[in-house]
Amino acid sequence: MASTPEICINGDRAVQLSFRTRSSDGLNDIDSHGDGELSEIIRNCEIEHPDDTGFWSDERLRHILLRDRVLNELKRFTSRPETYIDNIRPIQDKKPSSQTYLKIFALLVLCGKVGDIGKFVKEQVSDQRLPVCRHEKRKGMFNLCATASPGTLLRCFEEWKTNEREHFEAMQWRVLVPYFDLDSKGHVQHYSFGDKTILPWCKSEHVLSSSNPSQNEGAYAQVNFVRIDTSSHGFSKILEAICLDDNQFALKTLCANTFNDEPRFQNERDMLHRFNGLVQDHLVTLLATFTFRSQYHFLFPYAEYDLDRYWSFKEPNPEMNMDTVQWVSKQCSGIMAAVDTIHEPKHLHHLTIKGYGRHGDIKPDNILWFCSSKDNKGILVLSDLGLGAFHRDTSRSNIPNKDIPGVPGYRPPECDVEGGKTSRAFDIWTIGCLFLELVTWLLGGQKYIQAFSDSRMSIYINGIQNNIFYELKSMRDEEGYVAQVKTQVTQVSTPVENLPLNHFTITDTLYMAVD
Repeated sequence: MASTPEICINGDRAVQLSFRTRSSDGLNDIDSHGDGELSEIIRNCEIEHPDDTGFWSDERLRHILLRDRVLNELKRFTSRPETYIDNIRPIQDKKPSSQTYLKIFALLVLCGKVGDIGKFVKEQVSDQRLPVCRHEKRKGMFNLCATASPGTLLRCFEEWKTNEREHFEAMQWRVLVPYFDLDSKGHVQHYSFGDKTILPWCKSEHVLSSSNPSQNEGAYAQVNFVRIDTSSHGFSKILEAICLDDNQFALKTLCANTFNDEPRFQNERDMLHRFNGLVQDHLVTLLATFTFRSQYHFLFPYAEYDLDRYWSFKEPNPEMNMDTVQWVSKQCSGIMAAVDTIHEPKHLHHLTIKGYGRHGDIKPDNILWFCSSKDNKGILVLSDLGLGAFHRDTSRSNIPNKDIPGVPGYRPPECDVEGGKTSRAFDIWTIGCLFLELVTWLLGGQKYIQAFSDSRMSIYINGIQNNIFYELKSMRDEEGYVAQVKTQVTQVSTPVENLPLNHFTITDTLYMAVD
């Protein structure tokens, strides 16, 4: 019996996978369309795109264009069907050819030009030479050329009318949708797509609400919910390995401003390569990156809520019982382990030069709640490493604070110290703030979180109100200010003694966060 294959991302950790059978969207229903006009069968089996432009994945075309169907169509429009059938739909046992014509054939069917297949085969205008591009002869008149040789006209289109060439040039993008997957070594891949590329997003019945909007805009990026055609990605096994759903994804697009530049993109991508869900369960897993229409994109598993929305919409009034307490304790432990993995990346210590990471932006917006087969209450995952950094041992605690944006609400004191340096302690402060709010939610739900936030409101030295966890007080005998944790924060543990469920886990978490 063959051994079970393993997947590892960027060499971080090998995970043994179990397998399940999976049918792509609608593939099982293709045969039910019968043996009518092939062009109609193809059109009826298109995958609906959110912008109403249908497309066909490679796998879907192979399911539609069965050898018998192709042969019957060739018999209708060519005198020598046996000459071309193996170019289009070779027998499976035969050694695959370097040139295929399945997409070309599909386009000719859709354009009503099946009789020209011989011209394409003779000129070797195969699937591998798509896309073709326009070569303008004069205004309103153009021919089609191979993209690799834009000045060389393709003779197979010479007798076509202009509108027929135009139709072929437009239709080709509907069979050239990309396929997303890890590479052969299990590494995340980067793709570069042309402006006319149709991405394999499907129309979705995903219900939009204030609790799970399709768009979530931040200062640096916009996140959208996308559903990818299941025959257009190979992520099912890796998502199964980390116990997540395999048909919903989150697409993060860097904002088209100063943050949409290559160094920032490379930094976030490198951090996500080093730290992911196969290294530690409570770290988000990057699946792919790509450039499209001059913007950088990241593809992740889809999370139904961030922690802030989870508190507000999914569980505004948690039930105080042992299961909930244990779940919160488990999530705190997991998030702390995720931060420790970034701070002390033991899985990377085989590198010649040791490095140490810092997240730099821990807050409820960047904690994602995933529905997981591991836990019926779900799992909290640390995401958004866009402000993270990875440094050598000599520089890990020597970062000027002017380079570190302060996390609103969770802003640590070192952000306000002139000439101060930011270290990994930045994350420890912000995770302490997070744990305090998480336990506050456990004690009294969303209304307690709001009350805790209101109690921290004070006037900052710049005259603006804020709800940060410390205040700056002027020093008595010297010039300047000293940072001091607000009284409202240190007193948050006072009502613990009166809990109906007096569990040491809660008090331990509270005192750990306050300390």
